[in-house]
Amino acid sequence: MNLIILGGNAPHNQQWIQEIAETVGQLFDKVLVWEYEHWHGGQPFIDFTHEQQQLQPLAKSYEPYVVIAKSVGVLLTSKGLGGKTQPAAHGYIFLGTPLKLVQREHWPLGEQLRRLKGVDIIFVQNSNDPAGSA
Repeated sequence: MNLIILGGNAPHNQQWIQEIAETVGQLFDKVLVWEYEHWHGGQPFIDFTHEQQQLQPLAKSYEPYVVIAKSVGVLLTSKGLGGKTQPAAHGYIFLGTPLKLVQREHWPLGEQLRRLKGVDIIFVQNSNDPAGSA
């Protein structure tokens, strides 16, 4: 089993995803630590379409995998790493789902999560998360 790790929007998430990889990486055959292009290009926000186009083919080479995703990484993952019709992951750990962004952008999170029916998902949400509390 392999692991794909996706961080939040801000560049300081690079350190967080590296720490996750160092902490749990030895439990997996391969680990993909995904770095968003905007972290290196100076743009303030993730380009979901671009990241999905780049990540989808690479994720396929990591099958079977599980996903640990934080904040916008949750949204990118819910949009579909395995394609539009079915999930490729065997399980998900979603940390800090950005509920305010979901509401503001009318993100179809509920619809996207229904596609993951039958796959184990763990949601962890802080009670005082600045991006949307539980």
